[in-house]
Amino acid sequence: MNQEHRKANVALRKKRLILTIGSSLVASGLIIGIPVGLVSNLSVTKDPLFDVQKQANSISSISLKSDVVENNADYFSLKSKLFESDGTKKSGVNLTDFFDFYAQNPNSNFEIVDFQNDFQWQKFKLNITDIEALDQEQSFKIYWRVLQNLDDGKVANSDLHSATVAYNPVTSLSNSSLSNFTSLAKAELSKLRPYFISEFDKSPTREIAKLTPVSEFLDKVNSAKSALEASKIISQYFNLESTITNLLKNKINKFVDDDNFAKGKYSIELIQEPVLKNAYLSKTPLKNIYRVYFLAKFSSDFAKHNNQDLKSSPNFNFAVDLDFSDTFLDESLANDIELTPFSDNDLTNFSDVHEQNNEKITSWELLNYLKNQVFPSYEEKQAFYKNLLNQVSNVPLLSKIKLKNYISRLKNSDLFSKIKVDFSVDPEKTQFVYQNNKIIIQFHGNVQIYNDKNEIIAQKPFVQNVGNYSVLVKNMPDLISKAKATNFEFKQKDAQISEQNPVPKEEIEKLVNSGDFGKLKNILENPHYYGVKFDEEKLKLLVEKYDVIPVDQLIERSRWTFTYPEEVAGIVNVLSPVFQSQEEMLRFYSALAQKDINFVVKYFFDWLKGLKLIDPAQTWPENLDSTNLFKELAKIKIENKSGWNNFLQEKDRKIQKDIWLFSINNNYWAEKGRMPYSFYLHTRLKNIIDLMVQNEQNTIGVDYYIDQIRSESSKIQEIDPTLGDQYRSPIKTLTDFIVAFYQNIYSNKTGLLSESLGSNFDYKINFEIVHPKASTTQFDDESSRPQPTEEVHQKSKVNLKYWYEVGPVDQNGKILSVIFKTQPKEITISTNKDGIIIPESIEKLNNFVDNFRSGTLPTYLGNDDFNDLWTNINRLVGDKEDYVDITELIKKFPMYSYFSLHYPELGLAVKKDAIKKPVEMVEPTEPATTEPTEVTVQAPAAPTPPAPAPSPAPEPAPSPAPTAPVPKAPESPAPTSHSTGELAGIYENYPGIDTIKVLHFYVYNKKNPNEFSTKKLKFFVYKTDKSLLNS
Repeated sequence: MNQEHRKANVALRKKRLILTIGSSLVASGLIIGIPVGLVSNLSVTKDPLFDVQKQANSISSISLKSDVVENNADYFSLKSKLFESDGTKKSGVNLTDFFDFYAQNPNSNFEIVDFQNDFQWQKFKLNITDIEALDQEQSFKIYWRVLQNLDDGKVANSDLHSATVAYNPVTSLSNSSLSNFTSLAKAELSKLRPYFISEFDKSPTREIAKLTPVSEFLDKVNSAKSALEASKIISQYFNLESTITNLLKNKINKFVDDDNFAKGKYSIELIQEPVLKNAYLSKTPLKNIYRVYFLAKFSSDFAKHNNQDLKSSPNFNFAVDLDFSDTFLDESLANDIELTPFSDNDLTNFSDVHEQNNEKITSWELLNYLKNQVFPSYEEKQAFYKNLLNQVSNVPLLSKIKLKNYISRLKNSDLFSKIKVDFSVDPEKTQFVYQNNKIIIQFHGNVQIYNDKNEIIAQKPFVQNVGNYSVLVKNMPDLISKAKATNFEFKQKDAQISEQNPVPKEEIEKLVNSGDFGKLKNILENPHYYGVKFDEEKLKLLVEKYDVIPVDQLIERSRWTFTYPEEVAGIVNVLSPVFQSQEEMLRFYSALAQKDINFVVKYFFDWLKGLKLIDPAQTWPENLDSTNLFKELAKIKIENKSGWNNFLQEKDRKIQKDIWLFSINNNYWAEKGRMPYSFYLHTRLKNIIDLMVQNEQNTIGVDYYIDQIRSESSKIQEIDPTLGDQYRSPIKTLTDFIVAFYQNIYSNKTGLLSESLGSNFDYKINFEIVHPKASTTQFDDESSRPQPTEEVHQKSKVNLKYWYEVGPVDQNGKILSVIFKTQPKEITISTNKDGIIIPESIEKLNNFVDNFRSGTLPTYLGNDDFNDLWTNINRLVGDKEDYVDITELIKKFPMYSYFSLHYPELGLAVKKDAIKKPVEMVEPTEPATTEPTEVTVQAPAAPTPPAPAPSPAPEPAPSPAPTAPVPKAPESPAPTSHSTGELAGIYENYPGIDTIKVLHFYVYNKKNPNEFSTKKLKFFVYKTDKSLLNS
């Protein structure tokens, strides 16, 4: 019977060969892209590299030849024909004699490739480049490629492929090679795919995988009660059923029975994982790779045909790995969604609206309004900006969503029955930017895709620019009134001046006329010249990012106890160096209010507890939520737990008030018309607090209460509450305190500026010379009138008008567009025609001198070294009037070691002061200039013998740079004064102490040794019992 079966197989293979030759002229529709660079290397008219790649990719599976399996008793018998005993490959073995390669012909049938006789393969060769024996798996791993010899002697090679081929033992049915079928089945089932759009109409039970979460699919399959049910579920999403059907009906997988009918040899079915038997489909460690399990065996017809018991016939379990990337509903869906930017057609031209109501809003008004909004939670802020974006267009934002790829071809009814699309705006990233010569709002957000459980599956970032503010005026009618009611209060203080060394008037005029306002401002602020202090505190708040100080640091830098009058008045006054100005206090309040309310209440709890306004033993309540938050906080008392007792007199105890006002740094109440920097609890909010505490059912959330506080607070007028009790309620609990805080925020009428404008905004100062107005005179000949000294003096003055402009800046810091301008102020400065402006390089050296803490680097010398130092300095300097290097004398001093180690690019030098000869004074026409005197510093404690190291001197105040000498004033070197032990400009006695001298050094940059600082470093040298020097 077996012999007859072999003959039938031979006849069937001949038929297949004839069919293959007849159909080989049909062109394949498969196209494979090949890099142009590789193809161009071949000097042929066609593309041979394309051909070999195409042929290699058409190989679907590989198996051992049937006769190879039948002629070898086991795996090791076969291995001995391929490998030597030491594991090396045998030479002279043609590996293609051992393996069959399967490919799909144009009729979709799988057949063994006949490389010699098949028309499609005649010009190609198969090259098995290497083989490995896998003893543990009883398999062979082969490496192969397809090649083609070209006319020009070159060879076109395909990519290298590999395959693992298992050896299966011989049985009575194995001549049909079940292992070959298993390899073929595994290759085909690995290609399972979701249904094409056109295939859904063929069956109403088919489901769209792209709209189903993979977890849901996994649960469905593995919850099936049988393998058949699991197969049907998979077939709802993938072409499993058709793949198996096509595999089994292929001619290569059929046999001819005794009645000459073609029947299937094999059967294949889904099974559970063979070991644990707990899943038909399981996730592998690899991302998006899932494994499904099958059983391949001979069909009952084939077993019956061979007179074999089906139960005893061979079968193979095998697993197929499926790549579900971009297959199911996950974050990859974001790749299929785009947001088309708004076009001009989407934004209505509202010029006609402007003409009708003559209302418009400027960039500054809108920006100031948005930056002054305070939200008790991130969600509320997000909703505000989302609504703002919704208002800028005539069409909904979601209508601008464009679908692409697979889901774009789905029916809307199918698509939106499974997913929901929405969008969110990120208020932290949304900002004003300068673009196309105007300031626009740049919204940043995400298009969000939800599943039917309202869970976010995928997000797609988007950026939307809006520069037409007119649309906001149309869609938000109350926007203009709200924006114009939000004031940016900027009451600039007058600049303070401390003139030292005025510069020539021509220099001031040149800088103003050239628009070099930055350099002019630096000269005005430089204490060497004018020492002007401009009031820019609130402008800095516009552009500087502010972070709320961590509460533990605030606790460390805060202190509080009742003073006697504060305790009587019921005022809590916290002292803290953190808030050095009212602007910083304001920014703290507003920035804190921007945080989520849960952060705010915990922050104040920790701070007040640290100040002992809350019992230190009080713990933070557990199980807080949005409905019971205020009710639980009402159980935390605000009271004096500091332990301080002022022992109030009886008369004061009778009039003592409960705590009602919270203030910082003695700012009990702001001046009228300004933001109240201290805060209190108005009586009109008492009903809200009662509702919070009496909320027995816990049905009202935080958002409702905040809305009520906002609404009531906006009605509060800024009246001094000390006028009467009708304006204030006691602050007895943490709930009272939190409500008072938000009342303070929402009752503000002058602008909190809770956020900076952004890193791309800045402010710049502008200057203009104000010329005095010309006045008429009774003199006919003006030139003949003598000019009084006062008039000459006035002509040396310059009156500067200055103001600030705010706007977006470029990368060089230049303002691109002015959105806000301050009211101008004026400053009057003196000038000196003989004044000198120090070069920038020397200014940097002076800044170094100002910031170097030389007072912390004392030098200690014994008596002999102490006296020798001054003698040697006198010797080296002698009559020299220039700078002198005395490094050899000080190189072992610790102060010099420190200086040279940390600042190797700098050097030190000494120079005698030039002393002017007396000049006979005539009646002056200008004020005489005088040499600046050294600033006297407090003497450090003298060393007390026999202690070797006296206490170091405190850091002395830096001496002012010497004024440039008046031209033509004769000078003479300063003589060495042995009677006083001083050398003017180089060293001097410390006032009142003869064991300390002060040594002066100028600083220079070694790269430019001809430029020296005009300011000097001061080092203290102590005379002690023993010298402390470096070796």
